[in-house]
Amino acid sequence: LIHVLIFHKSLRLTHEVRKNFPSGRITNMITTDVNALQLHIFWSAPFRIIGAMVLLYQQLGVAALLGSLILVLIVPLQTIVVSKMQKMTKQRLEWTDRRVNLTNEILAAVDTVKFYAWEKCFQSRVHSIRNDELSWLQRAQLLSAFNSFILNSIPVVVIVVSFGMFTLLGGDLTPARAFTSLSLFALLRIPLECLPNLLSQPGLQAISIKNGNLSWDLKVILNSFFFSFFLLEFICLLSKHRGLLHKILAESVIFYNLEFLFYFFFSQAEKPTLSNINLDVPVGSLFAIVGGTGEGKTSLISAILGEVPRDANSNVIIRTVAYVPQVSWIFNATVRDNILFGSSFQPERYWKIIDVTTLQQDLGILPDHDLTEIGERGVNISGGQKQTVSMARAVYSNSDVYIFDDPLKQVFYRCIKEELQGKTRILVTNQLHFLPHVDYILLVSNGVSKEEGTFEEVSRKGRIFQELMENAGKMEKREGKGDEGCIDMENLEPNSNKMVENKINDILKDANAANRMKGMKATLVKQEERETGLVSWNVLMRYKDAIGGLWVVVILFTFYFSTEVLRILSSMWLRFWTDKSASKSYKPEFYILIYALLGFSQVTVILTNSFWLITSSLGAARRLHDMMLNFILRAPMLFFQTNPIGRVINRFSRDLGDIDRNVAESF
Repeated sequence: LIHVLIFHKSLRLTHEVRKNFPSGRITNMITTDVNALQLHIFWSAPFRIIGAMVLLYQQLGVAALLGSLILVLIVPLQTIVVSKMQKMTKQRLEWTDRRVNLTNEILAAVDTVKFYAWEKCFQSRVHSIRNDELSWLQRAQLLSAFNSFILNSIPVVVIVVSFGMFTLLGGDLTPARAFTSLSLFALLRIPLECLPNLLSQPGLQAISIKNGNLSWDLKVILNSFFFSFFLLEFICLLSKHRGLLHKILAESVIFYNLEFLFYFFFSQAEKPTLSNINLDVPVGSLFAIVGGTGEGKTSLISAILGEVPRDANSNVIIRTVAYVPQVSWIFNATVRDNILFGSSFQPERYWKIIDVTTLQQDLGILPDHDLTEIGERGVNISGGQKQTVSMARAVYSNSDVYIFDDPLKQVFYRCIKEELQGKTRILVTNQLHFLPHVDYILLVSNGVSKEEGTFEEVSRKGRIFQELMENAGKMEKREGKGDEGCIDMENLEPNSNKMVENKINDILKDANAANRMKGMKATLVKQEERETGLVSWNVLMRYKDAIGGLWVVVILFTFYFSTEVLRILSSMWLRFWTDKSASKSYKPEFYILIYALLGFSQVTVILTNSFWLITSSLGAARRLHDMMLNFILRAPMLFFQTNPIGRVINRFSRDLGDIDRNVAESF
């Protein structure tokens, strides 16, 4: 559920919040932080401890209470250790966020990185962050090992003290009583071993919840439009004027007093980018926003969509919106899935939209027509095809309001003008020859509404609009003179044959490219390879090499073997101690001392093994990360076209996190 909440919230973050919550950090929240929210251990462990202590009291009487006192006395030390662990974990998570975010940025712009041969530069930056991350992880794990040493020592101390006190008080320590108590102490040991996580859960939960608070605290693009809509409807219901609301919404879509602050990537603007723009767009009209370059047209569209911070006095009332930006967004799926975007498939309507958006001709050169898979970010289609697909997606959504930011000219008449007739359409364009066909024009200059009205009104009264039209006319004349897209066969000069030949060769190349595309396999993105069941021997051998070789594994198994031998010797000595048939030539203190030595020897071996395991496993984590990053940065572009970025980044976030913390213990 928390995964879903974070994902849905991330889709609605404001521009301001996105600066502090980049995609890498959000990915780390979903893949890592959410997994720390395991609250059941927190409430269940105390009950298990209390239950074990009650049963121990029935077996050992007052001697068991002395063992309980030792558990209470260890709490202050645990509090100090856990507090340190929380701080180190927080630092480590911050470095993990930085590494995942940088890796995500590299993968998103991998074509640029390869074009300028920046692989080594970015690889060194990631290595630097990775070293800091592993440094904090090592500190936290070493402290955790020390904490585990304390917790593993507690059961030994409790057993020695309880059995010794029970014997000194004259109790009959029979084998049944001893091994029953030993089983109860083992049962008590399980929650005690989880005590570091148990006591650190509130802190780790706080860190994870704080990292994941975009699920409930961060500012989002509130459907402030929808909120205003329902608020207005509620007011009208209370005042018994619901019909007034429907009349207002049936006649116009209102953008009132839009005053926005636009946040740039590095600094925050001191004055509003847009101010005093009052729009009243009649439902079903075609509304055009024009202006020079950098005057605020796209910012106005972003403001209407809620993509920039709004002033407190601003208000937006709007319904469902379809937006076609200048840079089209295409996801890894078939052309049809990109158009449907989760909606049900209606064949008649679907093919009509394909026709009016002029997408039919583009589909003809694709290997599987509209079922051809598009690579991530549309790598295998052109920019014009991306915008055409984006246009078809918007039209198919059947929204109340359509916003177009500089659309293709071939879709204006049949699509925007005719097919969407009756819909509210807001058009941002630099193609001024469309303006005689729109219902209303707003001219934006320096973020302020300068002139507005119908085409006839602004042409007659608008001084800035007249200058804009004159400049556009001059530019069209210059472009007409420099047009190289046509060949005039009647007026060719004698030395123009070479130009014609080059033009024909270009056409033939395009045709050959289309034929090659038709022969391509329709499935572009490869299926992810997964293995289930037992871990294969090859995987174990690769991890053995990463961890440092066979000698490291031998030392680890020696420690494990020694631990089990000492555990068995402790049980055998306890059996000998409680065996009444054996001759008792020593005092009870001797048996207690030997049992204590065996127990603490076992704990010491476990501590040494933990330090060795931490050192070798972190070395393996560093080597595996460096190898994976090296292979990724040197992979051909075909790899990135056939593997989604999300799949790759998951290897550097969740899977690498498992390698850092869990694989060594499982191994």
